[in-house]
Amino acid sequence: MESENYFDFGKSDQNFGKESPKESISDFSNDAIPYKIRKIELLKNCGLETPFTEFIDVGLISNLEFKLKERLTRNNNPLVIRFATIPNRYSLPAVYLSNERDLKEVVEKIKKIVDDDHTISHLIVRDHAGQENIDKRIVGRYSLSASSSLPENEILEFYPGAVSISILEKVSEDDPNYIRVIKEVGKFPRLDVSKPYLNYMVDYNQIKEFLDERMSKLLQVKKVVAFTKNKDPNNIEVCFEFYVIDNNIFFSDFE
Repeated sequence: MESENYFDFGKSDQNFGKESPKESISDFSNDAIPYKIRKIELLKNCGLETPFTEFIDVGLISNLEFKLKERLTRNNNPLVIRFATIPNRYSLPAVYLSNERDLKEVVEKIKKIVDDDHTISHLIVRDHAGQENIDKRIVGRYSLSASSSLPENEILEFYPGAVSISILEKVSEDDPNYIRVIKEVGKFPRLDVSKPYLNYMVDYNQIKEFLDERMSKLLQVKKVVAFTKNKDPNNIEVCFEFYVIDNNIFFSDFE
């Protein structure tokens, strides 16, 4: 993991999944590690591409201004900072840092949030897309349900030209850029809402090829999640969040 403060799962990508399922999930089940961090590490340990991510222990927050400035300078990209908590919470806002001019203000805002909420254990720092090259970026979600070897239902949603996956939470079905494709066993993929053919087929074919190439890794995540919930992998649904840019796919989260 790309951080000086990290949780080592103790497995290489090559070895992950070769143990019994119960051994494979031992670290993913560890409640002493924030759930958001466990999910990111599980994606990585199953061999899926993830965005460059740093985890900062809130005990080291006194050096936060230096760390964020270094990250801004090194990558020359805006940053998004999220909060990892124990127990897990979904309600905390993300904080965005676009340039060095706003650094002190953003650091103070983060420190206040941490001071006011003692469940926060780590900050999760990633590059933020911003508006640059937005026309080359596609955000999406991919849901797998039913059989672990041949999903009975696959639902693929994507939106070209969006900065954040959150757009899928509020977009209307008649938006010409929003595509939702459903694939059932033994049937051809079908559009949930009719759209002009050229609006989606090139992007759909590229994304589906990326996903098909990684299917065994996606199913491994699904299997681990099932065991942590004491459920049959054949009877749960997992939804992967991703984005595509410059002919590369990155998995940012799953539920």
